[in-house]
Amino acid sequence: MIFKTSTFQIDHQNNAMRLKRNTLFFCFWLSFQPLVSQAQSASSQAEPIESVIGMTAAEVFSQFGAPQTVYAVRGMESWQDDIVFAYKDFDCYVYQDHVWQISVKSALGINIGDSRDVADLVLNDAAIVFDDCMIAPLPSKDWPLVIRVNFNDKGKIIALFIYRPDM
Repeated sequence: MIFKTSTFQIDHQNNAMRLKRNTLFFCFWLSFQPLVSQAQSASSQAEPIESVIGMTAAEVFSQFGAPQTVYAVRGMESWQDDIVFAYKDFDCYVYQDHVWQISVKSALGINIGDSRDVADLVLNDAAIVFDDCMIAPLPSKDWPLVIRVNFNDKGKIIALFIYRPDM
């Protein structure tokens, strides 16, 4: 039995073009979606931002309207690729049509730009500490959630992520 190895090779350039084409199509599709009214937008802010995790893309659009920006994030492996919906105060990372991670400017009294000491104080003994980040569990009723606080080399907070570690 003879196998052609070329049929089993992955064409990375073709995959990159497909990702770009799908992202552009998705952005085009979003431009035709109706925006959420001011009343819906105001009422959605009453819920904790973590409630976005687990929503489908349609639910996010219904609650928050069309995002300001849509972009793709390439992971180390193809299964780690995400589409990101960027809103004013948070970004939603979508995998298989569900939000699995959000990036926020502020959470639990921790803000981007704060010193590492603030995260130490808020997350205290619950956190696993690394040189460039801290990870701590969050209370959740539906699935496990964690917060990740990233630091620069000067000890300033540069990113805050809340995500499902089981995905």
